[in-house]
Order: sequence, then C-alpha cells, then structure tokens
Amino acid sequence: MAEHEPIRFDPSDAKGMEALMDQYSDSQSPVLGVNALGEDVAISIFHDKIVVMTYQSNGWARKNVYHRDGVREEIFDGRWDKPRMTEPRLS
Repeated sequence: MAEHEPIRFDPSDAKGMEALMDQYSDSQSPVLGVNALGEDVAISIFHDKIVVMTYQSNGWARKNVYHRDGVREEIFDGRWDKPRMTEPRLS
C-alpha cells in the first residue's frame, strides 16, 4: 500500500484552509489522524467548509466547522467514551 502525504491542517491559516477545500473537496471520506495532543481526529473537507471531529482525551467529542467565508462553529457532540453497561448483580 502506498504511503500518502499527510494533510497539514492549521485552523489559523485561512488561505491554507481554502487551498485544502479547493484541492480535496471531492473526497468521499474523512481523513483520519492524530492532533498535537495525541487525540484522534476525523477531517471532512467540502467545497465550502472543513469539519473536524476531535475525540478528546477527556471523553468528549468536539466538532469544529470552518466555513470558507470565515465563520467558525464549535459544537460538543456528546461523549464518545460512555461507560459500558454491566450485567446487573443479583444479591
């Protein structure tokens, strides 16, 4: 399997994000990776926005949306590490 060049994503670089939107907007699936904090991320690139799902180490799922026009959104999509239900104990 061929190794792909990593995508560099910097939310403070508006021109860089526009270039990513122009280059990868026809992608059918998110790019998976790890951020600088070691958290799993999934980046979906569209023509008019970039959506970054971060599975934070504190158990919360955070969605950041960066629109081409400069609008930014931050949404907490609930917890991704909900404790599993255990079998009830009969005493």
